[in-house]
Amino acid sequence: MKPLTYVNRSGAALALLLEAGLAADDLLVVVDDVNLAPGRLRLRASGSDGGHNGLKDLIRTLGSDGFARLRMGVGGAAPGTLREHVLEAFAEAEAEIMAEAVDRAARAVEAFLDGVTIPMLMPEVNRKSSDPGRGEGQHA
Repeated sequence: MKPLTYVNRSGAALALLLEAGLAADDLLVVVDDVNLAPGRLRLRASGSDGGHNGLKDLIRTLGSDGFARLRMGVGGAAPGTLREHVLEAFAEAEAEIMAEAVDRAARAVEAFLDGVTIPMLMPEVNRKSSDPGRGEGQHA
């Protein structure tokens, strides 16, 4: 599901799915993260909102932080420019890094949908793509 609400109001869209019987452990929420370097992925089975207003709203709606989340690093923003930073296109130098990260994230989501558990996915997804000895195509 891709909510049509503002990210800070994602809980409103989720509420409809909860009414239809969706459980928190059925969720894998994918969000941007300015606290991670561009292209860095971090998968967790649960946790805090980490300052992300969209996650904060989801946690409020669910009444729990017990849902999986995949954070995708977009790099930090200069003070006072967060809104512009997360809405603007990536610089040319970051575009290739982000394209690779989106591919890795999509493969992780597909694996989750195929029944692979978050603990099984975490070691591969959370590994830095530039780890030595890692061949192309070996990332989740």
